[in-house]
Amino acid sequence: MSQVELKTVTQDEDGMRLDRWFKVHYPSVPFGLLNKLLRKGNIRLDGKRAKSDSRIEAGQEIRIPPLETGEDAPKRVYKLTKQDISLIDDIRLFEDDHILVVNKPAGLAVQGGTKSNDRNLDLIMTAYAASLGDDVTCKLVHRLDKETSGVQIFAKSRLAAQALARQFKGKELQKTYLCLTRSVPMPHEGEIKKPLLRIKEKVIIDYDEGKPSTTLYNVLDTAGHKVAIVQAMPLTGRTHQIRVHLASLGTPILGDDKYNHNFHDESEKVMMEGFNHLFLHAYGIEITHPKSKKTMQIIAPLPKHFHDIFEFFGFDSPV
Repeated sequence: MSQVELKTVTQDEDGMRLDRWFKVHYPSVPFGLLNKLLRKGNIRLDGKRAKSDSRIEAGQEIRIPPLETGEDAPKRVYKLTKQDISLIDDIRLFEDDHILVVNKPAGLAVQGGTKSNDRNLDLIMTAYAASLGDDVTCKLVHRLDKETSGVQIFAKSRLAAQALARQFKGKELQKTYLCLTRSVPMPHEGEIKKPLLRIKEKVIIDYDEGKPSTTLYNVLDTAGHKVAIVQAMPLTGRTHQIRVHLASLGTPILGDDKYNHNFHDESEKVMMEGFNHLFLHAYGIEITHPKSKKTMQIIAPLPKHFHDIFEFFGFDSPV
C-alpha cells in the first residue's frame, strides 16, 4: 500500500472493535504494529485518535496509513476486464452521480477475505469508479454474503456514503428478502426476536452477550410440508441474521451449509439434486436518496436459480 486510504465502516461492522476490523481487512498487520500506529495517531477514526479496543460505528471513516509491514505482498492494482464491464452492465439497477445499485450475483464475494487480491465486487467497482474520474469513488455502505444475491448499494462520494450508512444504522431502511426454507415456518407469519453474537465465521443466538436482532417473516407459498417460500424483513442488520433466525425455527434456508444441520443428509441431497445455491435473495430496499432526499424503492429481479427451483417444486413466482 503506497498511500493513505479512507475506508467507511459498513452497517454490518457497526459495534466491531477496531483491532478486530483490522484483523479482518488487514490480516498480515501484526498487533504490535497496529498499536504503534494508533499511539502515533497515524490511524484515526473520523479524524480523531483511537485505541485498539475502540468500538467503530457505521458511517465512520477509518484513516489507513501506508502499511509496509514486510509481510504484505505489494497490493495489486485491479484493472477492469471486458468481463467486468459486461457484468456491470448486466447487473446495474440504478446509477447517478451519487449512488450505484446493482443486483449482485450469488457466488461473487462483495469483498475479499484474507486473499484480498481475489476478484470481488468491491475491487471491480473501485476500478470502475477510477475509470470515471479522479473524484469518483464506489464505497460500500453495507455487504451481502457471498452466496446471497440481490440489492447491493455503493456510494459514489464520501458524503453519500455517510448519509447512507446513517440510514442503515438508524433502521430507516425497509429491506425485503425472499428465500426458500426446508420445512414450513410455524406460525406462517411472525416476528423472531433473538439476540445474535458473532464468533469467528459463525453467528449464534446468545441471550447474554448477543446484540438485539429482529426479523419479520411471512410464508408466501408451500410445497406440502417440505419447502416454503418465505418473505423476510430484517429490522436490524446483523451478519447472517435471516439465516440464523429461520434456522432457529427449525426451517433453515435451502442450500445453507452453515446453518442447515440437515444439509448433508440423504433427503436434503435428493431434494437439492441439481441445485447448488443458497436460496436467499435481497429482493427490495427502500432508501432516501442522499442528495435529492426522495424515497427510492429498488427491486432486484430474482436470479435464474430461483425460477428453476420454483418450476421444480411447482411454485408460481411470488413476484
